[in-house]
Amino acid sequence: MRIPESQIKQAILHPEHEVRLTALEYFADTFTQDTSVMPLVIEAVEKYGRESALPILRRADHLPQSALTIDWLIAELRRDFDVADVNQDNYRFALAVILLEADPELLVRRHKEITSVASFPPELRGLLDLRLRWHFLDWPELWTEFERPGTVTKLRAKVSPSERRLFNWIVRALSRHRSETGRVIALLQRQYDGPNRSLIEWLEPEVVRLAGHMKLEAAVPILMSLLREGEESVMDEIGPALGRIGGDRVVEAIENDWSDSDCDRKSVALEALSHICSDLSLRKCLEFFEEEGEFEVEVDLCHCLLAHLATDAIEPVRQCVLGDDDALEPNQWDIRWNLVAAATVMGATFPEYEQWHQEAVASDYGRGKDEPVRLADAFK
Repeated sequence: MRIPESQIKQAILHPEHEVRLTALEYFADTFTQDTSVMPLVIEAVEKYGRESALPILRRADHLPQSALTIDWLIAELRRDFDVADVNQDNYRFALAVILLEADPELLVRRHKEITSVASFPPELRGLLDLRLRWHFLDWPELWTEFERPGTVTKLRAKVSPSERRLFNWIVRALSRHRSETGRVIALLQRQYDGPNRSLIEWLEPEVVRLAGHMKLEAAVPILMSLLREGEESVMDEIGPALGRIGGDRVVEAIENDWSDSDCDRKSVALEALSHICSDLSLRKCLEFFEEEGEFEVEVDLCHCLLAHLATDAIEPVRQCVLGDDDALEPNQWDIRWNLVAAATVMGATFPEYEQWHQEAVASDYGRGKDEPVRLADAFK
């Protein structure tokens, strides 16, 4: 059985940061619209300290905000920061990115207030301007904006992380135009009516993403057909798109395709199912697990099952990570740490739990002690 979301929310306040992060990722990865989650993140930051807050703040940019959480973010940015200290600089940058990703409807009246805060990074001010401008454009103007970076990246045959962020914002703005559903379906079916066919072909992954943000159930069979074609850049977007659409129709489409799928297609399907935390999705994942023989797919199934935070997942996943520690593959260690954190969120146990939990805490869940990377570098 899947545990209630109220219990998962309480785990956001757990003393162990990995457990807090596991609970938060459940909501971030299921594209929640629940505005009661971010206040718990704020409570965790204030309870356990800003020095250890970066991991959950980096996931909180996927959460819906409210006027009150926007208040808190702005107030936090008014604190004094030593930007020469990478940890302090990363903290303020993480706060600013959450604001940048928030619903433009919440930001538009506070635009000047946000950009006037001294600690709001200068390199994000122009991006915030763009985000707000795009949000309020009509479809033809937005489509022109969509084609512009498409043309640039097509000529280069490469999309940078910062360009992907811009594409994502334009796609989210386009998804508001529900009257254009038919046009999006036609584009997915490659019914191009414009002069630049090669550009639209290049932008096909973004059109797939758009179908996901619009939650187009009619797109499900088309996306499954594109998945069977196996074009890598398109496949990268199909899992999240199907996950955003969600519902039993997606789960059933994946079930119908499963037995004929190769490892790559199954991996995409499981990414979608990890976003769809429903009883049917969980049941099908358990069935797939019983039948699967490929180790690579079993690894993905383990992570997918644990994403559901269901007690039914514990025993099959446990079986995958039993044995001599020296014989475990690195991805099996990842599953073991994930299992311990998920079981802690669920308040569940298993024969090895106490030992594995002690080892997880002692090793910081296998994360190691890497030097911190400055977040600002990703926006240069």
